[in-house]
Amino acid sequence: MKNIVCLIDGFNLYHSIEDIEKSTGQCYKWLDLYALCKSFVYLFGKDCVLNKVYYFTSIAYHFPDKVKRHEDYISCVKSKGVEVVRGEFREKQLYCSLCKRKYIGHVEKQTDIALSSKLLELLYATDNTHCETFLVITGDSDLTPAIETANILNANVDIRFAFPYNRKSKHLLKLAPKSFKLRSGHYLANQFGNPVKLLDGTIIHKPMTW
Repeated sequence: MKNIVCLIDGFNLYHSIEDIEKSTGQCYKWLDLYALCKSFVYLFGKDCVLNKVYYFTSIAYHFPDKVKRHEDYISCVKSKGVEVVRGEFREKQLYCSLCKRKYIGHVEKQTDIALSSKLLELLYATDNTHCETFLVITGDSDLTPAIETANILNANVDIRFAFPYNRKSKHLLKLAPKSFKLRSGHYLANQFGNPVKLLDGTIIHKPMTW
């Protein structure tokens, strides 16, 4: 039996969902990540099972109104057995091409590095966390060096990408030709119920607004 580990770039996925909302008005932010990943296991073969899902995300504390919603969502995700790996937002001087001025904004840090590190950690683990089959949900080409390294060092590794809606990478597709695109229907088919009951009995309702 072949174990599959799914690694999710939460920031990349979130903005793909926002793209759908802008173009269609449909909001799919109440997404059951474990169910989404499990729905693609069949692509790897009949002897495959979903072993673990890692969700890489960061809380935007500079937007206080969003913090509670995100924390509640993380609780729902964790209730399905998903392991959450947190990065952070950092202040950075940015430039506005419209007003021609510099300003202080916030950028997410560490996600691509953390995701790459986890993949290599699992690939070379000597205990029961070892895995050679991965589904990575992202369209971020910054992962290219890590994937190239994995392919060089382990000829048996099977890494495939699920490119979030409206995201793609020629570099990643070249490295993993069996990769595929996520469509809005994939998000629609894998929404949490409302409400979600956590393992400790806590009830979390889907937000009225986002």
